[in-house]
Amino acid sequence: MKKILLSLLTIVGSYTAMSQVIFKVQSPSSIAGNYSFTSNGDGSNWGLANLNNPTDRVEDTLMIVDDGTSGTNAQGNPKSAEGCNALLNDLTDKIAVIYRGSCPFAVKALNAQNAGARAVVFINNVAGTLLLSGGTSTNTVTIPVSIISNTDGALIVNQMLTDSVVVFLGNKINFFANDLATKNTDVMVAKQFASPTLLSQNATEFNIDLGLKVRNYGTDDATNATVTASIKYNGSSIYTETSNSFDLLSSDSIFIDFPQFSQSTYSPGKYTLSYTINNSLADQDTSDNTYRTDFIINDTLFSYAPLNSATNLPIATGGTQPASFSSEYDACIAFQNPNANRIQAEGLYFSASTNLADSLAGQEIVVSVYEITDVFDDFTTAPTTGATSFFPLTQGFYAYSLTGNQANLQRTMIYQPFDQIVELENDKRYMFCAQAKSSKVFIGYNTNLNYETNIDSLLQPLVPVISDGSVNLAGFGGDNVPAIALKVNANTVGIAENNMIDMNAYPNPTKGNLTITIPENGNGLVKITDVTGKEVMNANVTFANNKTVVNTENLEAGMYIVNVIVNSKVAQTTIVKQ
Repeated sequence: MKKILLSLLTIVGSYTAMSQVIFKVQSPSSIAGNYSFTSNGDGSNWGLANLNNPTDRVEDTLMIVDDGTSGTNAQGNPKSAEGCNALLNDLTDKIAVIYRGSCPFAVKALNAQNAGARAVVFINNVAGTLLLSGGTSTNTVTIPVSIISNTDGALIVNQMLTDSVVVFLGNKINFFANDLATKNTDVMVAKQFASPTLLSQNATEFNIDLGLKVRNYGTDDATNATVTASIKYNGSSIYTETSNSFDLLSSDSIFIDFPQFSQSTYSPGKYTLSYTINNSLADQDTSDNTYRTDFIINDTLFSYAPLNSATNLPIATGGTQPASFSSEYDACIAFQNPNANRIQAEGLYFSASTNLADSLAGQEIVVSVYEITDVFDDFTTAPTTGATSFFPLTQGFYAYSLTGNQANLQRTMIYQPFDQIVELENDKRYMFCAQAKSSKVFIGYNTNLNYETNIDSLLQPLVPVISDGSVNLAGFGGDNVPAIALKVNANTVGIAENNMIDMNAYPNPTKGNLTITIPENGNGLVKITDVTGKEVMNANVTFANNKTVVNTENLEAGMYIVNVIVNSKVAQTTIVKQ
């Protein structure tokens, strides 16, 4: 199960398996806690510091750099704090705080190191973090280097105006006496973040194997610890299990299994899975005692990446591409389901980005549906890397315009329908992919939801990558998944009769408001297509007293097909618009 290499390689040390590298504000208490970050351990060509190694960790007071430059940058921050020139202030036994911008990371970090800094914290000038790539002179930077988001940076800098802020950066193994923990690489999660309702109707069709690895990072042995697993639906508890008590030696780990989660029926909405480690001793770092993640059951999307709760679109935390490719690469999500013929594949949501010096103007993204034609049970019997056979079924093209607002839609979610709707078949393996043809373009990926333990347990491909026509089923690994969502629709031909319900739509013919009645209540979807299959309306609705009303005034005169999905039930009828 060999992963494809990222464009920015990952540094791996001998402590990687047990490491828990964190960026934690130790004091003051008002902003104390762990913060999201990336480091020079996430990029190549840096010097000696390896944050997986406990000997390279740093705990010290933050100090903003000052290189004497006047004025402010585009974000309104002092240019002197960008650290592009030799620093005026003494950073001995301090952690340097530097704003991103104006010059390479390597120059800034080396200036801080020359001024005595023990480590560097960059503050990003846009949302989120990024992989810190090395470059000229970075191999001479031997101190830890990290970057945090612009919002977290603003919070911390604001606190520095009145307080000394102390940060711990590095591998915390054996730093505290009592410290049980888990990592996002250690937990079993739902098989995907967004599951279509038509494929998630009962315990057989949708279930989750639950479990996690507990690690003892403390110097002392732990006794009588337990773990609680729970799942809530829209805030109400529907599953709670607590493990038997266990002891755990210092620097050791244990995997805790739980009974499988399943329900006789499922309703669309948000489900929240959490694992909580209960240490019988006073845990000195409780920030990693609880792991929590959501998953959803919905009518229209299949996605491994988390979806934004406001837009219901995939969240891209950054962009990724293979370390080397000649002409093109595809970021893909895998799909296989015993009831796949209930749905059709309509199109893909994706995003793309470039480095700051480049633009998306004129770039093209190809969305594709492939069938994996090789037959295999799991990774143990799958074809070797690059030997996977696949067959193209359909595709679609999206081009970023050369001018106007679309020229720089950096990390903006785009929907591109396939040229043809694909009726999926039961148990066949598919890949749904977004393809870039330029080394300047990075397809959007998400690193917040980790499937490593799922892959190790189930041994099934989730996030394949195609590079220059060669398929790697493991892709970049379960910790880096494409921020891609497949849009699906009900395939009425493949839906079992007991999922079909009667409906009435009136007046028919209609000139405006159309009342739809069905023997169901709840949130649902009304989709109207013309006789050629083109979608002309897609509306989320609520059925109360078995009816809802949609407005068809904007439709041209003609015949249309109305599809309704509610509570995993499907209805269809034909109307005439006057």
